[in-house]
Amino acid sequence: MGYRVKELPSKKSEPKWKVQYVSYKKKDIENFDQPNPRKTWDVSKGGYERRRIITSFYEKSPNKNKASKELTTVQLYSVKDKLREDLYNWLYLTIWFGLRPKEVDNLHDKNLWRVETLFNGRRVLWIYQTKIIALPEEDRWKPIPILYPEQDIAVEILETDNFKRPLVKTVKFHFGEETALYGGRKGFTDLMLSKGNTLENISLWMGHSTINRTWKSYKNRRKYHIQHGT
Repeated sequence: MGYRVKELPSKKSEPKWKVQYVSYKKKDIENFDQPNPRKTWDVSKGGYERRRIITSFYEKSPNKNKASKELTTVQLYSVKDKLREDLYNWLYLTIWFGLRPKEVDNLHDKNLWRVETLFNGRRVLWIYQTKIIALPEEDRWKPIPILYPEQDIAVEILETDNFKRPLVKTVKFHFGEETALYGGRKGFTDLMLSKGNTLENISLWMGHSTINRTWKSYKNRRKYHIQHGT
């Protein structure tokens, strides 16, 4: 086991310390002596942290913009008459299910989502997370309970397949330069907290591995939610 940084793709913009956390054996890579071995990297080998670091490294964009500002229901409803219906529906899904942009796009494939009805009549939307490559396939499904009438409408949108990703410039035009395609997901935590749900459950619905991830990246620190006792 050792570091083979020189075998990783060469990026002048990447300082070496960012990739030196990845250690592996030669046999972990097919054709490791070829110009671009990352195309055949076997992520099924090694521990979870090692695979997570590898995934993060290769998905990272050198021109990545800063995090999007949250997109609220009030903002979205205010432009309903100005947005094309399928574009509006795409943003609606991100807000009420807290989905990543790619997850919404994947919902056109009915093999990647399903609705389960529990014994008590409660419905749960199960969504397959293609991004989570470090977990076994059976653990990549995340549950989102359908708790509110707005989420029932969102399921109807899924069933009609009437949604399309808007251009980033379209989102910025209607909601401001600081809001991007992740806006709906960014506002999901506070939306659910305002309705009395726990951060632990919200973190599970968002597909996060830890509550800390939800709190640090998806909770607006300027908002607080008071739940009145009964």
